[in-house]
Amino acid sequence: MLRATPTAPYSASPAPSDHADGPIGPNAVIQVAHVLRDRLGAEVAERLLHDATGLTLDTLPHDMVPASMARALMLQVVAAFGEARASTLLREAGTRTGDYLLANRIPPLARRVLPFLPRRLALAVLLRAMRAHAWTFAGSGRFTAWRDPAGVVLGIAQCPLCDGVHASRARCDFFAATFERLVRVLVDVRWHVHEERCAAQGGTQCRFRLVGS
Repeated sequence: MLRATPTAPYSASPAPSDHADGPIGPNAVIQVAHVLRDRLGAEVAERLLHDATGLTLDTLPHDMVPASMARALMLQVVAAFGEARASTLLREAGTRTGDYLLANRIPPLARRVLPFLPRRLALAVLLRAMRAHAWTFAGSGRFTAWRDPAGVVLGIAQCPLCDGVHASRARCDFFAATFERLVRVLVDVRWHVHEERCAAQGGTQCRFRLVGS
C-alpha cells in the first residue's frame, strides 16, 4: 500500500485564489497518469489517479480540465513518493507534454527549419509560438518571456499548479521539463531549463532560466 511521506515538502492551502480552478490543458493529468502507469504499474497509477481526481486510466480527459485536478494529482505524487522521486516522475511527464506540443502545436515546417536557424532567431520564433499556445500548458497562468543581462527567462504569473501550495523548494518540475524539451529539440540540444524562483515559495510568479544560453 502507498503511504505518504511523514514530512511532505508541499502543502495545500484551504483557501486558494479565485483563478486556482481555471482550465488547464489535459496533458497535466494525462502525462502524469501515463508516467505513473509506465514506471510504477497500472495498479499504483489507478490508485493515485482516482484518489486525487476521481478519474481512472480509462476515463482520462481529452479537453481542458480544472487546474485544481492537475494540482491535486501532482501533490498526490509528492506525498506518496517524496520530493526526489516525484521530481523525476513529474519531469518525465513534462518531457512527454513537450513531445505532445511538438507534434500538435508546432507546425511541421517550423519543426524542420528551426534547428537550422541561428539560435537567437530560432528561440524568438519558438517563444512566439509558446505565447500563442500558452493556454495548452499554462492554463489560467500568464506566460511571458524576456531577456535580462544573464540570459533568457520564462515566467508564469499566477501559476495554476502552485496556487495555494507552499513549498521549501521550487516545485514546477513539470513546466521546467516541458520548456526544456521544446528548447532542446527546436533550438539547441545543449540548453537546460532551471526554475530559479517558484510561486510556491512565495511571490506571484514562477521563473525559469535557460541555462547555457
